[in-house]
Amino acid sequence: MRVNIEGGTIPYPLTILKGYLRIAGVPRIDCERIIEILSSQIRRSDTSEQSILNECKSLLEKSAPQYTEKFDIMSKYNWFLRKDKLPPIILVIEGASATGKSMIAMNMIPTLAATRFVTTDSIRQILRSREDYRKTPELFCHTYQAHMYKQSGPSDLAPSVRGYLAQTEIIFPTITETTQRLIKEGVSAIIEGVHIVPGSLTGLSDCIIEVLIHPDDATHWGMFRNKAEGSGLKTVSDDVDSRFNEYSATREIQNYLELEAKNNGVPIVELESYEETEDMINGIVFNHIKKLVEEVSQNS
Repeated sequence: MRVNIEGGTIPYPLTILKGYLRIAGVPRIDCERIIEILSSQIRRSDTSEQSILNECKSLLEKSAPQYTEKFDIMSKYNWFLRKDKLPPIILVIEGASATGKSMIAMNMIPTLAATRFVTTDSIRQILRSREDYRKTPELFCHTYQAHMYKQSGPSDLAPSVRGYLAQTEIIFPTITETTQRLIKEGVSAIIEGVHIVPGSLTGLSDCIIEVLIHPDDATHWGMFRNKAEGSGLKTVSDDVDSRFNEYSATREIQNYLELEAKNNGVPIVELESYEETEDMINGIVFNHIKKLVEEVSQNS
């Protein structure tokens, strides 16, 4: 499918449209059906983006009319986005090690049509190439091991949390700088990682949405154990006793992040399944977009 833009035609990314439908709450199978029908019906090269949105809404009214009002809001968001009255969304997915945040972040890339994907682990790897191990040994280990080298923060916190904060203090300035560049560029992005204390990025822009992924204890332990037994990750121990001790430290970090999320008004999303979690995040993103659209509409 191609779309007419300022007298010329370019390929139209249906991913954007599918993402709008998903954020509006349309089930995945219905999204696929609507996009397939739309692709077969619209073949003209002089089609405008608004015509595509209108046709999509028409198909939605026939197959799943309960979502049309939400899709209207997403269409308004698209219009405000094109007029530079609203910024693209930057979704920040947070949580301790092995909470499922990386997989969820990857699943959300097509939904947001994100053109940037940043992981705090990647930032940590880059910083390791620049830092001296002898000066910052807490940087050259997992977050749940950092307390063995350095601790920071309030003395009443658990050593594992204080070690996590010591490592995060090194990494977070670069995360902040990267986020500020993304905001300045005006791109849709996803940032994920453990090195973000909930609520620490929200104040940078209205376009930022932070969420904390929070599996229950049993699920978290199973996913943590699987990092050695199932994923093939070579930097974790396969000794059961060592892994359980490391998990205990990880859960302390997760509980700290949960408390910070509650204190700072960051949504906490329970991890039951990836599909359900993705749906919940879509709802959070929609409510945020709806609020932005309403504010701009009132001021226009």
